[in-house]
Amino acid sequence: MSAPPDERDAWADPPDRWAEDDRAWKEKWTDKAPEASGDDEVEPPSAAYRPEKASIKSVADSYEEGMREAGPYLTIGLQIAGSMFLFVGGGWALDEWAGTSPWGILVGTVLGFLGVMALVLRLANDAKTKP
Repeated sequence: MSAPPDERDAWADPPDRWAEDDRAWKEKWTDKAPEASGDDEVEPPSAAYRPEKASIKSVADSYEEGMREAGPYLTIGLQIAGSMFLFVGGGWALDEWAGTSPWGILVGTVLGFLGVMALVLRLANDAKTKP
């Protein structure tokens, strides 16, 4: 003979607690359609409507235009890495040649960082001024 649920498990939940939580969650998070009004409804296209088919030329033109606009941003990672490498490497070479360690690397790091910031600010200004 089995014991009642509260004697078997001191931490047992009432049987309907999970169902109530699920119902409350669904009620809170389920998307409800807004009240339909006549102004928001879209009429279906007529039977004579034929969508314009994309040609290979139009797709190629769109791709070319997108690449031309994205060009300055595609190489930003290489420009940042190159600028840091150039200035920090130059500082390291100066340290090796003149024996001024670690000042060359520190100055090179600061100059590299300033170069990166100038690059980012230039790209941001260019993006802001484009129509």
